[in-house]
Amino acid sequence: MNAVTYPVGRFSMSYAALTAVAIEGVLLAILIYALAHRTTVVQSAHAAKIMLSFPVIAKPTPPKPQIKKPTPKPVVKRPHPHPKPKPIHHIVHHRHVAKPPPPKPIAKPAPPKTVTVPQPPPKQPSVSPDVMTLFEQQIHAAVQSVLVYPYAAKLAHIAGRVKIAFAYRAGKVSEIKILQGSPYAMLNTAAIRAVQSADYPPPPQNLGDRELQFEIWVRFKQVNAYAQ
Repeated sequence: MNAVTYPVGRFSMSYAALTAVAIEGVLLAILIYALAHRTTVVQSAHAAKIMLSFPVIAKPTPPKPQIKKPTPKPVVKRPHPHPKPKPIHHIVHHRHVAKPPPPKPIAKPAPPKTVTVPQPPPKQPSVSPDVMTLFEQQIHAAVQSVLVYPYAAKLAHIAGRVKIAFAYRAGKVSEIKILQGSPYAMLNTAAIRAVQSADYPPPPQNLGDRELQFEIWVRFKQVNAYAQ
């Protein structure tokens, strides 16, 4: 059987070919329509989302009705009753007459105080000045003989003298004090120790029981330091 051909422009096609082309055209039209319909649906969905994203404007609440406060009632002042006058009692004050104070006793004059006149000390037997001068030299020599020159003063080449006063009685001394000290404390200490530890000579005749006061210079010399 021979196929029927139709002229299409410059070309000639069979019936089956035309049918296939027609079916393809219909399918293509359906596809284009479906795509167009889908685009419309998507746009409408986006529009719906955009509309839903707008904020919801709240309705204004109606103002509350103002409640009028009740006006206070005027206070009616009641008249105060007048107090009854209190009876006046007359109080009689009795004055106490103070008794005059008893007379003060007259102080008797104190008896005169007896003033004791100090009696002069008994005269001691006189000693010649030469004997006293010699004894004072012996006292000074006894102190210088036991004097210990401080070792630190020797190294520093320190020299000087210290004036010391003390009481002497029967070979013993007391009441030791510095009258004129050295600027170096170690020299003052050494001088006091020498006065305390010296071996003193016995007192001269007729002065055994008397307390004698002495003031001597304790000398520190570098030459004597090397000799000791």
